[in-house]
Amino acid sequence: MTFVVNDGYQEIVPINVTVTITEHGDEVDYDGEEHTVTGYDVTISNPLYTEDDFTFSGDATVKGTEAGSYDMELTADDFENTNPNFENVTFVIEDGQLVITKLEITVSVADKTVEYNGSEQEGETEYTFENVLSGDTATITYTPAKGTLVGEYDNGAYADDLKIVDGNGNDVTDNYTLTTKTAGKLTITENTTEIRVVSGDQEWTYDGNEHSYVQYTVYYGDEEIKGAVGQETIELPTGDSIVIRDNANAKVTNVSDTEEGNNKFTYVMVDNSKQYTSLADPEFGTLSIVPLEIKVTIVGANNTTDYDAVEHTVTGYTATASSDLYDVNNDFDFTGEAEAKRTTVGTTQMELSDEQFTNTNDNFDVTFAITDGYQTINPINVTVTI
Repeated sequence: MTFVVNDGYQEIVPINVTVTITEHGDEVDYDGEEHTVTGYDVTISNPLYTEDDFTFSGDATVKGTEAGSYDMELTADDFENTNPNFENVTFVIEDGQLVITKLEITVSVADKTVEYNGSEQEGETEYTFENVLSGDTATITYTPAKGTLVGEYDNGAYADDLKIVDGNGNDVTDNYTLTTKTAGKLTITENTTEIRVVSGDQEWTYDGNEHSYVQYTVYYGDEEIKGAVGQETIELPTGDSIVIRDNANAKVTNVSDTEEGNNKFTYVMVDNSKQYTSLADPEFGTLSIVPLEIKVTIVGANNTTDYDAVEHTVTGYTATASSDLYDVNNDFDFTGEAEAKRTTVGTTQMELSDEQFTNTNDNFDVTFAITDGYQTINPINVTVTI
């Protein structure tokens, strides 16, 4: 008899497994410092397989300083299965990255407001960056606005020449992204300095002539600008000019022409009057004629005669003035009588006094000097024969 034996057995066949390696990653903003990401996560398709069943021989580290993306660059060859129960182990690498994003920065020029001063003004000449790292220096080119008259002026656009260097002079521009450019503007406002124009005071002693005084003073705030006599255009510190007008009637001849504020005029600002807010009304000075001081000499008539038993009378006076401008026939009044009468021996005075004489011409301040008139009767000689 022959026995045929077919041996029994228990066969365990290796199974396939997939190991997914997910590299660690991170995303940070550029800060000038070196950043590091290490390690990975493991996902295994079969729970019978563990991390102890394979070895890793690579370097799960990635480093970076500059803005950009950095791969850890692991490969399946960095991993080796050490468990024979698993015949086909597939290592799948899912890339992780260190991402350093560019630092967002802004640049701006501040608005600038200035008051009109007649000169060309310039917008803010300095710009500022925000969010640039300490120690880094950023530069860019732009054109400041320029203007002279009241209004708003936009600064020019920035050029595309951003450059940033670190403290060692290294160009680190590529680590930044410029997100906002604010240009700003120049605003020129109206000039608020108070401007006053004053005509001068002047006084003359009466001389029969017509007088005028065309000198003006401009007050620009606290600054006094005195024009020359006859000068009708006066320049301000801004370069604009005041022009005097309508002063033809500011003339005086007689004392009666004197009146407070009679030195009248008007003025205008040449070209740029709209650039000012405080042009005050003109202030008028006073042109004055004061009386001429003179002396009028009054001499009463006089007569001397010998006694003849007849009444004798003398009348009138003569008047002379110290100035030919004074008309002794019309410029004073006389009250009373300029007369002296006498019959007998002796002298009779007219008794003239300065109270009888009144000046009637306001252009003169008159002093009357009186020499009294008189009538004198002298005695006569007679011979009586007895």
